[in-house]
Amino acid sequence: MDVNLNSDILSFESIDNFKGLLIVLVIFGHIKGLTSINFQSVLYSFHVSSFLFLPFLFNKDKLSLENIFKIFRRIYIPYSIFYIISLVSYSIVYNMNIGVGQTFNSWFIGTSFFLRESIGISAYWFFPALFFLLLTIMTYNSLSEKMRYVFLFIMLIGHLVIGHYSGPNYDILRFFPLSFYVTFYLFGLGILIKIIVKNVQFKIPLIIFVSAILFISCYYAFGKNFNLATPIIPGYDDLLDLVLRDLIMISAFILLLYISKSISYLSFIGKNSISIYCIHPLIIQFLLLFTKSEVLWVLILKFVFVIFLSIGISLLLKVIRLNTYFFPR
Repeated sequence: MDVNLNSDILSFESIDNFKGLLIVLVIFGHIKGLTSINFQSVLYSFHVSSFLFLPFLFNKDKLSLENIFKIFRRIYIPYSIFYIISLVSYSIVYNMNIGVGQTFNSWFIGTSFFLRESIGISAYWFFPALFFLLLTIMTYNSLSEKMRYVFLFIMLIGHLVIGHYSGPNYDILRFFPLSFYVTFYLFGLGILIKIIVKNVQFKIPLIIFVSAILFISCYYAFGKNFNLATPIIPGYDDLLDLVLRDLIMISAFILLLYISKSISYLSFIGKNSISIYCIHPLIIQFLLLFTKSEVLWVLILKFVFVIFLSIGISLLLKVIRLNTYFFPR
């Protein structure tokens, strides 16, 4: 089967399939003990970054107050609502005494050092990262062609510098949000993915080649910690580490996009991907109150239960019309 992944002809249904596949992988990775730590490191290296690459294919908006307000409303309302719900519920359940300053700091930075039981509200780092990335894309779209090259060059330098000098320096993060790091790290790759998807027709031999790149890169990077959700992006030991990470993210995005086009039943999950993303950490967190079993069949049941309950709650929010308040368009 030959598939043209050109973003101009990608249907909303095929993108919903893609988002559905990604959210299933996200939940799979969040079920602690379901996979080995090494495999989880590989999975974490591309499942959420693929979500963050999607705006590069479609977003043509330019920087304006109207567009800034629109994306702020769509991202920061669900982010803030579920951050507060998580913070309050975890504080009660785990009897935590969390200060206002610490709470605001973690909300602003977009990650949570103080709640690391399973995933908790640390999973919501995705939202401020997406917001800042969209701002950067709109800034890029507003520039002249010549200035776009200058801007892209700066972001590529940022990609190299962030990747090399990050390391576990937590003090820096207290003043420099994680979303800034993520944007500098991903922007150049997002533009490259946009060029590839727009201009290349992926036939079976080429997909096999992309698959080979992904598996070879994962093999050589296997066991290395690469997770955008960590407080800071791990620094690479040498240039090969950086190249491997980049190849994994690019090839995984293309391969998953190709595969998802033929998995139509994931479209329904994809349509509700944001609400499922917001809801599933709460379910996982509270399941830990009842069982921390790492027996395989229990973990598989937990994985299936989290998916279906997240979908069920998403549908319930639609039925009672709370979704328009929680997830404004």
